[in-house]
Amino acid sequence: MNWCQSTRSARRRGGGVNLFLPFPTCLPAGKKITLPRHVSFGVFILTVALLVVCLPGALDAQTISIFAADLQDSMGNDMPTSAVAVLVVDTGNNGFVSLQPTFSLSLGATWGTENKVVGLWNLSNCECGPGALYEEPDGTVSYTGGVTSNQTLELCWFPSLTMASNTLGITDYGTYTDPIGIDGSDPWKTPAKNSSVSLAFLTANEGGSNPQTAGQANYVTAVPLTAFENWQIHYFGSTTNPAAAPDVDADGDGFSNTNQFLAGFNPTNSAAFLHIISITKTNATAIKVLYLGADGDSTYVPGIASHTNVLEFAAGTASGGYSNNFASTGQTNILSSGTGLGVVTNMVDPGGATNIPSRYYRVRVLLP
Repeated sequence: MNWCQSTRSARRRGGGVNLFLPFPTCLPAGKKITLPRHVSFGVFILTVALLVVCLPGALDAQTISIFAADLQDSMGNDMPTSAVAVLVVDTGNNGFVSLQPTFSLSLGATWGTENKVVGLWNLSNCECGPGALYEEPDGTVSYTGGVTSNQTLELCWFPSLTMASNTLGITDYGTYTDPIGIDGSDPWKTPAKNSSVSLAFLTANEGGSNPQTAGQANYVTAVPLTAFENWQIHYFGSTTNPAAAPDVDADGDGFSNTNQFLAGFNPTNSAAFLHIISITKTNATAIKVLYLGADGDSTYVPGIASHTNVLEFAAGTASGGYSNNFASTGQTNILSSGTGLGVVTNMVDPGGATNIPSRYYRVRVLLP
């Protein structure tokens, strides 16, 4: 039946004793085996830490075994046996995303665009107590959906979640990966075809090289930042900087931060704001309006690629006043590729000079 071979290890909490036993760990695709529970031998504990990865439709198999302790909450307490641990692979090898509340807590889920969940367990199957991951996944995980060899693996743990949780929600979590391989671990990479890796994450209390605090859940899932918050951080360093407040005119150009953001201008440059520079007659009938237009801002993410600028007018009165009932002249400019500083350009009102007694002009920027 062409079994794949792996090893089991027995260790004593806080000690360095290991007992290695061969055991079949992988069947052909579509088949399953039931692995025995952990068995105690006096002061020794026989522990199993296996994630079986099989190529579909073949007898070839790749095996990932993982052992981790101590997994802790944000206060440094060992997380309960009902809590959840997840093994994630970065299929693009571009790094792991910050976890979001909406991410699905399910085997095979994709977090972001390239991070895939290939292992999902709680700690209840282990008789070693809270904080220790010695798990036997039920079934196999295939090298599909972009998962291949030599991709980076990361362990995530969630002290407040259980297997009944559907999404991550707002919660504390911890992460660990090891590109080198310390404490007897292989580098945290998916194995090549027909090979295996053994991954370990040991904190100081378990005799490992990682400080005890490395096992703490020191991160919090966060709601994604809005475009305005990204803009605030880009220009002011944080969303809490008083100068970044929505109604503040940080550079004294007469435009609030909200309006600078909507129009796509740099709020720290007093020369960068939407304004008319001059109005001149080009002939007996036409009026040219020269202005600093909004052409987008590509200096932050997600940025604004382009803006539509509209030339509007209001009729003047005989006394020199004007109404606030502005209407479009029918002239627009779509400006793009800007960096938040604007671009000097113009629009022409063909019959503007023939209006009696006068016309007043403004440039309006449409929201993207």
